[in-house]
Formats: sequence, structure tokens, C-alpha cells
Amino acid sequence: MVIDADDGQPLPDASVEVRIDQGSVNSLMTDLAGRAVFYNLPKCGQLIWVSGYLEGYYPDTLHNLKVADINGSNVSKRTLRLRPIKKKITFFVTDCRNGEPLPGAKATITIEDPNGNKKQNHRTNINGVGKGEYDDLHITQKLRIEVEKSHYKPGTWDLGLTVGEFVALPDSLRTICLEPLPNTLDFQNIDSLTQRPLSGVTNKVTITGPDGTRTETATSNRNGIFSVPTLKVGEKISVVATLDPQYYPNRHTILERNVQALLDGNARERIIPLTPIAPPCNTNGSADSGSDYHLMEYNMVQSQGKFLFNYYTDSEPDEINVYCAKKGDISDANKILGPVSSNTPIGVWLTLSCNIITVEVIGDTNWEYTVHCPE
Repeated sequence: MVIDADDGQPLPDASVEVRIDQGSVNSLMTDLAGRAVFYNLPKCGQLIWVSGYLEGYYPDTLHNLKVADINGSNVSKRTLRLRPIKKKITFFVTDCRNGEPLPGAKATITIEDPNGNKKQNHRTNINGVGKGEYDDLHITQKLRIEVEKSHYKPGTWDLGLTVGEFVALPDSLRTICLEPLPNTLDFQNIDSLTQRPLSGVTNKVTITGPDGTRTETATSNRNGIFSVPTLKVGEKISVVATLDPQYYPNRHTILERNVQALLDGNARERIIPLTPIAPPCNTNGSADSGSDYHLMEYNMVQSQGKFLFNYYTDSEPDEINVYCAKKGDISDANKILGPVSSNTPIGVWLTLSCNIITVEVIGDTNWEYTVHCPE
């Protein structure tokens, strides 16, 4: 993930380069959530370095990373933090109808200059936040921002203020709202277990009707919302929602649905749940000597009750921790067991208050455990 080091906002369109062992360099661009997902990395491989680059920012590099460690560690350990080179122009783009942030809006920032206007092109992230940059020479010059997004009327911020005056404004006065075109439907992506909104989901939308078939892609914002405008009565809509690699795709919730029925129906009918990719409970985990770190999520099906956890670590220094959280969210605050070790098999009953638990094993000898489903 690539973020702004100053405010933590995800940075879209940043270049991420990865060098594996002594092999070639792989490169990807970040999406609207600031993510770049590399597939087919060797599970036991070593990353010589991972670097992030974006115009207007100093690069950041992480060195000597084990693939196994970053796959199972907190997100912060695989986050590149880019520090701005120049001062920032931050603005916000929302939907005039409901105030929801609009990801992927294209903005052109024009700074007036006697020697020729300076133009910058940027996209908003999943929070509807856009960023430009300026230096001391530009601070007294006037600023204009023009924004466009598919299926919305273009919008312009042009109050005749200088760059210095603009950056001093409160967020509400640096917000540009775009009017959606008629017959717009809002959909929401959520986690099927926690019911929490999912941001950065890629939604492939297919609309069929008397005029033929059209396809477009929409990304959910920080509230899990994405909009599909310009729908017509008589059309049908299908949505394939994907958030790799953490969730299974959802192809069935919105499949050949009648647009008129969705326009007339309840908002709950437009919620698209995604199921986390985690093995079910009643599953074993084990490793032979030489595996020094292990982190695995388990789907507990329900979020309340007690469950039996059996474990054996062979060597006393080896440790097992159990967290009531997903991999990327583990902390001492949600730890429900550990650190524990035992050179004889042992079982403990643990109280469940979440749908997903994570088991962490630290050690380089033989170990095994079993996560039983809650009673």
C-alpha cells in the first residue's frame, strides 16, 4: 500500500516496484485505495527491496522483506509512506445528491501564471480526496479546479482566490460536488461476516437492454458505496464485485436484476456482501522444523460463544497467540490467548466475540493446533 506520509491518505497511480531475490523487477500502479497486489510471489522468497514513486513526492523503499512475513503481518509493515516534495493542494469531490465521496474523479488544477498557466491532472482516491502541489512562486497566483467523472455533470471550483487563500479554507469550502445524471442507483459493498463497509472493491457492472449491452467499472468509496447512473426502465443490471486477495468474488447478489424493481425497491436490495477468504473452523494447523513464523485466519461462522483450541509446540520457547481479529488488525488489545507454549498436547476453551480469528505461531520446531467450531 502507498500512502501520503503527512496525512495517511492512500495515493492512487503511484508506481510500486518489487525486486525478488536476484531476479527481475516487477512493477505495478496503485489503485484508488493506494494498493498494488502482486501475485505469484514465491512463498519462501526474499524481496530485496520494494519502492514506491509518485510525481511530487520523495520515493520510499522497504528493504530485505521475507514474503512469508509480509503476507502475514500488519498492513503497516508493507506500507510505503511517500513524503511530499512541494506543498500540497488538497480538495474533495462528492456526490451533490447524497454527499458521498467520489473515487476516481479526474481533476485538472490550473494555476494562473503570466508566463503560461500551469496545469496538473490528478484522480481522487477512495475517500474522494484529490491532491495537487505548489511552491512559493505559485502561492500568490489564482487557482481553478475542473472536475469530471463518468455519468456526472462536470463541476468547477473557481472563486477567484489565490493558492494561498485556497489552502487556508476549511474542508467544506474546498469541496466540489458533482450532480449525477438521471436514474442513479447506489450500491454498497460490505463484509458478509462483520457487515462493515468495504472500500476499494472493484465492481464490474453490465447493463443490458433494448439498446444493447454496456459494461463499466466502479470502485467503492470509504463507505463501501458506488453509484451507477443513467439507468433506464426496461434494462437489467449485473454486478461482479471483487476485492483480491482477501475476499471471494460476489457474482450472484446483483445478477440480471430488473432496473425498475431496484429503482422502486429498498436500499437493502442493493447491498453486495463479500465473504472473507479464510478456512473454516474445525481445521488443523501444523508445521515441521524450519518454519519459524505462521499466521492464519479462520472463519468461525458465528460471532458469539465458546470454542475449544488445542495446541502443542514441542519446544517451550515456541509461542502461540490467538487474536479475535483479521490478520491485518491483530494487536494486544484483541488477543484472547497467548503467548502460550506446551511440550505436551493441551486444550483451552476461549470466548468468541468475532467472526474471524487469527492464530500466530512463532518458533522453529514442530508445532500443531486445532481450531474447533464454537458450541
